[in-house]
Amino acid sequence: MRFEAVPYFVHDDTAKSHMQRIEPNFGLRAGMTWDDVRADLQRLNARDDGVSYKLLYLARHGQGVHNLAELKYGKQAWERYWARRTTDGDLVWGPDPDLTYMGEAQARDVHEAWQIALGQSDTQGRAPEQAPDPAMIPPLPQVLCSSPLRRSLHTLFLTWRGLLPQRPPQPVHVREHLREVIAGA
Repeated sequence: MRFEAVPYFVHDDTAKSHMQRIEPNFGLRAGMTWDDVRADLQRLNARDDGVSYKLLYLARHGQGVHNLAELKYGKQAWERYWARRTTDGDLVWGPDPDLTYMGEAQARDVHEAWQIALGQSDTQGRAPEQAPDPAMIPPLPQVLCSSPLRRSLHTLFLTWRGLLPQRPPQPVHVREHLREVIAGA
């Protein structure tokens, strides 16, 4: 199996690989519309070369309790000692840490960005006065996937709640291998 990335997004620039905020228009390159992306994917998939092109939205979970603990103790102490524990008596991060309040807020921020992109609200959360240009509306995902970790599932729920058509109800494909690997533990 072979993978190829088609550069539609500013995130495709490896110098910007660790984005910490939601890029305008989800990082679609300047001068491009979502209709451009849809048309290009249709063109690529119409070729008879046995290759299938998909649009993937990849998201990391919001801040988890383990991330907060790492900030509390510092990266070196976290990796040397605390990461191998489940709690410090104050915070509980193991065996499957959930989101912090900040992590929940981060997921709600992504939800709000989708509401705005889909024309469901403006930046103040009000219904927009006019419908958005259809060329500027990103396609909704047809499949949702998540790791089985609570922080990932919680992020997915807070992000997509109420945004996807429920005809038929959209299942979440939970996959064990959609997660980080803990090496050397």
